Amino acid sequence: MRSQRKLAALLMSLSMVVTMPYTAFATEPTVTDSNPVSASSAERQGDVVQGVAVTENTLFQDSTPDAHYQATFTLDTSGFAKEVAKVEVGGNFQFYTEDQLDDYLANEDTIEPGMSYGEFTLSGYRATEYKAGMFTTGVAMDLAATGQANYLYELSEIEENIWQTSLPLPGGQYYYDYFITYADGTTETIKDPANLPIANGDSDANHSLFYVGNSEDCVAGEEYVFPRTDGKTGTVNYVTYTAVDGSTQPLGIYLPYGYDETKTYKTLYLSHGGGGNEVEWYEIGSAKNIFDNLIAEGELEPTIIVTMDNLYFNFESGDSVKNITECIIPYMEANYAVDTSREGRAIAGLSSGGSVTVGAMLNANDTFDYYGVFSPSRTMNFVEESLTDEMKADLKDAESYYVSCGIFDSYLRRNVNEQVYEELQTIGANVAFTWKNGSHDWAVWRAQLSDFAKNYLWETGDPEPPVTTTLGVQVESNTLFQDSTPDAHYQATFTLDTSGFAKEVAKVEVGGNFQFYTEDQLDDYLANEDTIEPGMSYGEFTLSGYRATEYKAGMFTTGVAMDLAATGQANYLYELSEIEENIWQTSLPLPGGQYYYDYFITYADGTTETIKDPANLPIANGDSDANHSLFYVGNSEDCVAGEEYVFPRTDGKTGTVNYVTYTAVDGSTQPLGIYLPYGYDETKTYKTLYLSHGGGGNEVEWYEIGSAKNIFDNLIAEGELEPTIIVTMDNLYFNFESGDSVKNITECIIPYMEANYAVDTSREGRAIAGLSSGGSVSVDAMLNANDTFDYYGVFSPSRTMNFVEESLTDEMKADLKDAESYYVSCGIFDSYLRRNVNEQVYEELQTIGANVAFTWKNGSHDWAVWRAQLSDFAKNYLWETDAPTGDQTPVQTGDPVQAMPLVLGMVISVSALGFVVYRRKKENA
Repeated sequence: MRSQRKLAALLMSLSMVVTMPYTAFATEPTVTDSNPVSASSAERQGDVVQGVAVTENTLFQDSTPDAHYQATFTLDTSGFAKEVAKVEVGGNFQFYTEDQLDDYLANEDTIEPGMSYGEFTLSGYRATEYKAGMFTTGVAMDLAATGQANYLYELSEIEENIWQTSLPLPGGQYYYDYFITYADGTTETIKDPANLPIANGDSDANHSLFYVGNSEDCVAGEEYVFPRTDGKTGTVNYVTYTAVDGSTQPLGIYLPYGYDETKTYKTLYLSHGGGGNEVEWYEIGSAKNIFDNLIAEGELEPTIIVTMDNLYFNFESGDSVKNITECIIPYMEANYAVDTSREGRAIAGLSSGGSVTVGAMLNANDTFDYYGVFSPSRTMNFVEESLTDEMKADLKDAESYYVSCGIFDSYLRRNVNEQVYEELQTIGANVAFTWKNGSHDWAVWRAQLSDFAKNYLWETGDPEPPVTTTLGVQVESNTLFQDSTPDAHYQATFTLDTSGFAKEVAKVEVGGNFQFYTEDQLDDYLANEDTIEPGMSYGEFTLSGYRATEYKAGMFTTGVAMDLAATGQANYLYELSEIEENIWQTSLPLPGGQYYYDYFITYADGTTETIKDPANLPIANGDSDANHSLFYVGNSEDCVAGEEYVFPRTDGKTGTVNYVTYTAVDGSTQPLGIYLPYGYDETKTYKTLYLSHGGGGNEVEWYEIGSAKNIFDNLIAEGELEPTIIVTMDNLYFNFESGDSVKNITECIIPYMEANYAVDTSREGRAIAGLSSGGSVSVDAMLNANDTFDYYGVFSPSRTMNFVEESLTDEMKADLKDAESYYVSCGIFDSYLRRNVNEQVYEELQTIGANVAFTWKNGSHDWAVWRAQLSDFAKNYLWETDAPTGDQTPVQTGDPVQAMPLVLGMVISVSALGFVVYRRKKENA
């Protein structure tokens, strides 16, 4: 196949010269909403949607009208190792009524010492029997004593290896698993391979999850669990810290919407239960959504949440409380803007985590002021006489104790909860007790967290008046600049509150990729090339750009103001006005696209500082982030060329990004960022792109300022790219191509991925790409790992390959020539040295007969260029795939430069407005 393609390319190169310019056409991403009711968690396979799809109830209108929705579960078992005889689904799909409590309590006399459940005989209602007012539980009360937690619902084999069933459901959050019976009689319980839960390394929610309905149409207690859709959402990041025994342990940290490191925030330390981890509360527990909603609705002041792994420390029986007070709290106080007073700390937990909260009452009673005890497993085991006067004073002085239990929890736990409440009453503490509808399950714990956070957490006094000025950046249709800048369809308003700054502020400016250029300026730019001297990369730049207020259709943004680059200042700055004391604001007209920005602060004492927007901090993995604040303007149909694929999808067809650690080539622990495509199924195999940042970057940049996740989500959903895994890493630590970056990738990262993820292990299933110094890593991989990767993306590399054909062995030549695709690309306004480097890499690959393409992209040495390069590389040069299917409405995208076919042996002169673009489009397999 490869030899045939190269022969075809040779024949094309010998054909007649076509001198008429052409414009490249591509398919525009189309966002579709296959599920208007709730975000589906599903993957399309042919005409069958894998996973779970939620729609309005049409199948059960007659039998179950009170359930307003239906969930359809579809499982493909074609990739399973053994023949499947039966598939069942189970989760929190059993329902009860409060009227059954008397019948439940009648079983209490069957309990014996050592038993926690007794002889349960209380039957629940199946999903098809749901009536308004019922509530869901994660435990079928008539099955709990048998070890089976759920009612099971059998799927039918609707076609070979495709199993499906539908259930009527009321609104709420649900978990589920598949129960597989194989033809040989063995059984297995699995998560849905088309809807795996979000993970932090090996930690996840332990089940597949989905939402049904909304806050106005759901079972009682679930009103706050739904994700917000207005952007007023906090962030969850996973970091590591050194624990009390010296080990490295994980934390999950929720920062509320608008988190501002110049302020201080009260903090809730929140523990999972037995068998859990630091992820559970945010996923199956919906803690992020609950706090997002309560904060946005003014029911809770902005609060930080910290989750941890207390299973490692054996909960209250071990060092969990000591670890929290001696290690986790100091870590948070050293790295985040947390309130360091007792009044600013709360601790809560469920089940065994509730017992950790009880342990904190006894062993850290001067550390926390608010305690949430959710369904604890053990009592406090103290009487008033055993407490010192100091302990009594501290316990009584705490602001609030909240104890709660599910009405259908086990008899022992019901008694434990009542005893904890009574013990706190005995010492005169301010304690509240509530029963919640449910058993020992997540529906109860979500309701408890909602109640605790809304009604018992923090003493806020009278609510503060609503803030009339929204901080951060707000994007709207262009109304302020309609006359002066009509081609910019949007306006962005930047607002900064400096009241919490340590020094008086005299001036605030904002800068980012808010300077624009046109292709017609290339002649003027290249005229500066003769000013360059050895060791210089930029020369004497004098090319002025256009400010945001001068934007015209067809211009493109850059992250570098070409007339300022040689001075060390990258951006044009726009001054904010002080519209009221300490509130600074300005607006800019902007076309659609992704933007970064920073604030440039001048203090009254003359000192200056550059900061990210404290009300719009970028998503981080520990200390790694995008290095700037970010926002999107417009959409895929209304944006500057090259940005068509960068926008987040809104139909739920999105992959996940998780950050994990691995052991690197020097023995150190290093981070990876792993993108798993929508519908990732561990029974299949996926091709993988190893993607490197540039100088000063990290494993987070490509996903955030580089929009790699969005780009791949869109290309995959639109059928332009097969589902692909991305792996990002920290190559700055290994000094890029000058150090051990390639060795580390091949000897450590690839083996880690092959041991832990469903990746294709062949050369044909691997690609490597990178920008700037990361592009040089791709070049180094050509030379030192030429039999490892089949696809190479070289984006604006800093250094050439520095080899000639004669220095290569025959084996290296064969490997390099045999690689499927090389893609080299540079910004038209990149530095003169880099422009030359890129052309030289291309020429060196041509010299050895490699299948190489070269493109220019509008921009400089900046992220707009690199996003366009990744979009082009992934869509047109990555993997050998069948022709795309689905809606293929052509729209003009791709390079706005003109191109002519290459004619073998002909010297083509390049003018300022005509560029030679060597392009190879994907062939139909």
